[in-house]
Amino acid sequence: MNDSVWPGLVRRAIGTAGVASLVLACTPPAEPKGPALEPSSVAPKESAPPFAEDDKAWGSFHSSRFLMTLHLPEGKAWRIDDHTRPELVGIHEATRSELHFAVERQPEVVGRAQCEADARKRGRVPAGDLRTLEDRVTVGPEAYDTRIWVALEISTRGTIRGHLFAFGGMVRSCLFFHYATEIPSFASERVLSARLALVRARVLDTIAVDPPRTTTDAELPRAKDGQK
Repeated sequence: MNDSVWPGLVRRAIGTAGVASLVLACTPPAEPKGPALEPSSVAPKESAPPFAEDDKAWGSFHSSRFLMTLHLPEGKAWRIDDHTRPELVGIHEATRSELHFAVERQPEVVGRAQCEADARKRGRVPAGDLRTLEDRVTVGPEAYDTRIWVALEISTRGTIRGHLFAFGGMVRSCLFFHYATEIPSFASERVLSARLALVRARVLDTIAVDPPRTTTDAELPRAKDGQK
C-alpha cells in the first residue's frame, strides 16, 4: 500500500498558518483521569505506529445483524461491539483507531444525500472543524450510491485526527461507515496517511454483502391456518 496517497497530507489541509499554530499547541497534555474506555479518552503516545504489513495478521468480522463482512488489519487486536449500540463499533487501541458501521432500512427510496442527512441527524458526524482532504462520489460497496469524504480534525492539544466517511444509499437502505484514527502531531502525517489509505482500499472497498439465501435448506415461512 502506498502511504503517499495524500502527500503532505496535514500541511496541505491546515496550511502554513495552521501548522505554526499546531506547533505551539503541541505541549505535552495533562495525564487523563479515570478509565480509558475509548481511544479518544487516552493520552496519545509519542510515536504513532502503522498497521502491521503482514497480510497474515488480517482478520474478518461477520456481522449477522447487518449481514456484511468486514476485513480488518491486525484482526485479533480489534475489540468489536455489534450488540449494544445502533451501529457496530470497533476499537484498535495501538493505533488509536475507531470504526463505526451500520446498514439500516429506510421507509422510502434513498440516495447518498438522504443517508448522509440521516447519519448527521443521529449525531454520527463530529461537529468540529473538519478540513477536507478528499470528497468524491462512487458506487460501492456493492451497488450503494456513495459519498466518500476524507477529512482532518485538529484538537487544541495539537493531536490530529483523520476521518474516513462513507454515506451510501441503495433502494431503501442506508450504509454508514466511519473510520477515525489519531496521531500525536503533524510529524506523524505519513503514518496517518498510510492508515487512512489502507482502510479505504482494503476495508471499505472490500466490504462483502451476504448473498441472498436461495438454497433449498433456507427456512420457509409457514402458511397460516386455513391457507394452503
